[in-house]
Amino acid sequence: MRFRNLALLLLCLPLAAAAQQPLHMKITINGAPVGENVYTSNPDGSFSSKSTLDLGSIKITSTATGHIKDGKLVDATADTEGPASAKVVYAKGRVEMTAKGKTYGSPWQDKTGALVGSLHPQFDATSILIADKAIQSNPATKTTTVNSYLVDGGSVVPIKITSLPPKTVEVNGKSIVARRFALTIAGIDTEILLDEAGHVATQDVPSQHLRFVLDGWEGAFVDPMTKFPELSQATYKTKIEKGVHVRMRDGIELIADVIRPDDNEKHPAILVRTPYGRGSEDPGGFFYATRGYAYVTQDCRGREDSYGDWDPFVNEGPDGYDTIQWVAAQPWCDGNVGMIGGSYSGYVQWAAAVLDPPALKCIVPQVSPPDGMRNIPYDHGIFFLYGDLWWAQIVAGRRTDFSGLRSALPHPNKLDTLPLSKLDDAVLGEHLEFFDKWLSRPTLGDWKGMDFTYHLDDVHIPALDISGIWDGDEIGTHINWTTMRKLGRDNQWIIFGPWVHAFDTNHSFGDVEYGPDAIIDLDSVFLRWFDTWLKGKSVGEDKQPHVRLFVTGANKWVDYADWPDPSMTARTMYFAKDGLRDQVGDDESREYTYDPAKDKVPAGIGNAGGGEGTTKVGPENIKGGLILETPVLEKNTAISSPFNVKLYFKTSAKDTDFFVDVVDVDPKGVMRIVGQPGKIKASYIEGMDAERPLTPGQEYTAEITPWDFAHEFKKGHRIGLIVTSSMFPGYARNLGTGEPIKDATKMIVQRNTILMGKDHPSSFSFEVLWEK
Repeated sequence: MRFRNLALLLLCLPLAAAAQQPLHMKITINGAPVGENVYTSNPDGSFSSKSTLDLGSIKITSTATGHIKDGKLVDATADTEGPASAKVVYAKGRVEMTAKGKTYGSPWQDKTGALVGSLHPQFDATSILIADKAIQSNPATKTTTVNSYLVDGGSVVPIKITSLPPKTVEVNGKSIVARRFALTIAGIDTEILLDEAGHVATQDVPSQHLRFVLDGWEGAFVDPMTKFPELSQATYKTKIEKGVHVRMRDGIELIADVIRPDDNEKHPAILVRTPYGRGSEDPGGFFYATRGYAYVTQDCRGREDSYGDWDPFVNEGPDGYDTIQWVAAQPWCDGNVGMIGGSYSGYVQWAAAVLDPPALKCIVPQVSPPDGMRNIPYDHGIFFLYGDLWWAQIVAGRRTDFSGLRSALPHPNKLDTLPLSKLDDAVLGEHLEFFDKWLSRPTLGDWKGMDFTYHLDDVHIPALDISGIWDGDEIGTHINWTTMRKLGRDNQWIIFGPWVHAFDTNHSFGDVEYGPDAIIDLDSVFLRWFDTWLKGKSVGEDKQPHVRLFVTGANKWVDYADWPDPSMTARTMYFAKDGLRDQVGDDESREYTYDPAKDKVPAGIGNAGGGEGTTKVGPENIKGGLILETPVLEKNTAISSPFNVKLYFKTSAKDTDFFVDVVDVDPKGVMRIVGQPGKIKASYIEGMDAERPLTPGQEYTAEITPWDFAHEFKKGHRIGLIVTSSMFPGYARNLGTGEPIKDATKMIVQRNTILMGKDHPSSFSFEVLWEK
């Protein structure tokens, strides 16, 4: 869950209006106090707001000062110190932001008086009151959009504001009817209550478990778990032990915090292992500790306070096993241990589980990557260029550098540097030993310790997978789910939303809106899970669907017993010169050319901001390759994975890459990607155990897996497939020579021929959910 909380804090959270007396708000995550906000305004229009947060390894201080006159912003200075340090100054119609040593400027003039900002809720009322006036002037609508100035971001952002029924709250013994509003900004939903004076009394961000509460307004919130009386309720007082040493089998000590019920009883334990700073996970521990669980957060080897050397991924299996068994042996643990966590903290769960630690009873791997050759650092043999560098800068030092989390690479214009062994020096400005190790590990055999996906037959415990269509590590969830399913494990569950890596926080992607129902209550899901497998309580887990799947296009959740489910229908469509067809046609081929020397870094890739994204793609975005489309669909047709693209091909080079995107083509010919591409480096088509250079002109077959999604294509649309040989600079260019990528510099043109027809039935296979 590491990135879920941090990602929100660095997004555009709403702000508020002027008050005559200082206003004090507590900031909590999962009910645990993590900081405060103090807002002061003066009769001359000047204001100051200061927020401080302490999340263990993450500490944030944000101040905003300035003047408001006649309801408009005259000037403002915002300073934020922490993971995304920046200074923003607005004066005389111009905005300047300084971040990571660079200053960006643009003109802006306040015309509405609507303000927003990060971690300063009291400004939010300016936008809300403007929206409320517009809503009241048009009784037919309860929703409007206000373009508001982001004080500490230096930009104007649209906020969707909806007026909700008022709420009565007991405040210091007095019943107050508070005005209530829902806001959506940057894809994040929040609910705000205004007090009688128009101040922000509470701000609640459910997807982040984040709350701002004005002193005296604590009664506005009721523990949502009380809606589920069968689940463990928050009845325990808690205690925390920080800096606990846990010895590994080789003598290295890893450091942990333990949050547990403050009693002398034994309780089941939940373990989170993270490379990003254990303290940032502590707030989540209070949620479970108050409900009768011990919650252990640990720094991975070589990270933060833990000892040893940092070699990403390769030590997590043994370290996880040793930690689990240590936890089970503690006097406060009853011997039952579960694990939870996202991204790297999802990976460590599987890495430990394949070693079969006796005390491990269940896991909840969220957005977890697989082995080293099928996502990061290599994605099906292709070096994940931008993603590897982006992540490397965050974990380059022993202390996590979260400033890179929401910023561009320092020198993105140098992403075309060759050889790749010089890339970290050129783009990041520093040499990273583990980056060189990645480039020196081009086969699965080089990733001992990060090859758990090939040992999943040793896992028998229940697992609850969480991922989403736009999750950058989604292929790990796909591999884990499908492998365990083929092994016949019936104790596996999956929840799959239209989400990014910060799962269950977004109900839109780019310029596509999925609706607020895309975000669901996961807290009760997780608590029900641990109550079942760690406490042995009968809380209805057996009645939960094994598969919860969000179908985009239709924008609704569907439940299945399996994925693929027997109710789904397998379908295969075949490549032809005129598109994708139900039947195999005559033998034919299509050829295209890829020249890596012409693949350049896009202009503006390092610009801050960037505005709203889009899922649209067109021929201008495709660097060679081909586009195939079905005939016009006569019915609304929903399809999902598992997908498979079988590609018969030949090439003029010793190596080449293939990327395959699935797109929704509307009646006007506009194409939108509906999931993430499958890919393969051709020299790995016989397996990730070795690179096998191709023989130019020889025929080969590649199996490519587009990443999971479920999407309804509307009547009149077409299903489209895009096949290309480059996604640079997201992925490294294939130079075509077959030389080791670490030191290669020579490039050759690749003439790739896709073969089709009865003798070469190139095809696209998928599951049909419905046609109607």
